[in-house]
Amino acid sequence: VAVAAGGSASCGFERVQTVSASEVSVPLPQGVRCPHGLLAFVLAGCATTEVKLALTYPTPLPWNTQYWKLSSGTWARYARGSVTNPTTVTLTLRDGGFGEDDGAVNGRIVDPGQIAVVDSSLMPSIPTLSEWGVIVLSGLLALVGSLVMRRRPLMRA
Repeated sequence: VAVAAGGSASCGFERVQTVSASEVSVPLPQGVRCPHGLLAFVLAGCATTEVKLALTYPTPLPWNTQYWKLSSGTWARYARGSVTNPTTVTLTLRDGGFGEDDGAVNGRIVDPGQIAVVDSSLMPSIPTLSEWGVIVLSGLLALVGSLVMRRRPLMRA
């Protein structure tokens, strides 16, 4: 279910359809998959004010869900979208604004995009210490703690 709010009183859907990834001229990047297909829509009659678009899905979204958009021939994660509850994504759009596919201020917001799940093996890893690194760091912290305790006299009543 897609619901738009804002943009002007006449701002509304001209077209909304779900298409498969193979039907889009630019393929999705490797490791990015759209479990609900791609959503291609056009909002028409919109002023240059922000439009909030709420997309509600029938099942809870995976934890690593991101909204991806096609903009000027390139797929990218859309930073102005957020998962607002387990089944809803809210986007902030503006005619001619960042991420709008036709890029023109013409009263129409053209937006192929969809929630996507990125293969976790492609996500940057968080560096951690090895077991020996943890042991050495613990020893250094114990040494610093003992030096601090020696320099401070105990408080006496």
